[in-house]
Amino acid sequence: MSGHSIRHWPTYLRQCYAHLAPGGWVEAQETSFLPHSLPSGPFPADSHILQWHALFHAGMRAAGRDLCVTAQDIRIAMEESGFINICVHEDVLPMGPWCSDNRLKEAGELIKQSMIEGLGGVSCAVFTRILGWEVLDLELFLEKVRKEWRTKDIHGYWPLVGSRDVIFDAHFSK
Repeated sequence: MSGHSIRHWPTYLRQCYAHLAPGGWVEAQETSFLPHSLPSGPFPADSHILQWHALFHAGMRAAGRDLCVTAQDIRIAMEESGFINICVHEDVLPMGPWCSDNRLKEAGELIKQSMIEGLGGVSCAVFTRILGWEVLDLELFLEKVRKEWRTKDIHGYWPLVGSRDVIFDAHFSK
């Protein structure tokens, strides 16, 4: 999951396609960094988590990065790059330990802790250098985000997308 460092998926995948040997394949696993929630645990109307995401997205877009990669985006980019045997898998990446599935519950707990502990590091450059925030204002805002992230009432998740293509020898006989 390094797609957020990729500026233009079609260009990246064309380069991948051009450098694959016969029988090679490409796989992409990305999160669409747009939070969703289940009806059983919706975000509050004035959600600080949603505000943080909106601001973070605005800053990243200003820096030339789009964090909203969807299954359709990857499928189209793969098709435009010449891949033909595309398999797309969609799943969820929980933002907390609310899932009944033990594997997803554990992943959600790890994500929650990572975000609570790493929120300052992830946010600082985007909010201060790109969006022009003062560090003190950012820290006060992030405390509200962390507090909300610790609640057990929100059943938030990010969509997780996986795509794969197998290249057959016939592709290279052109």
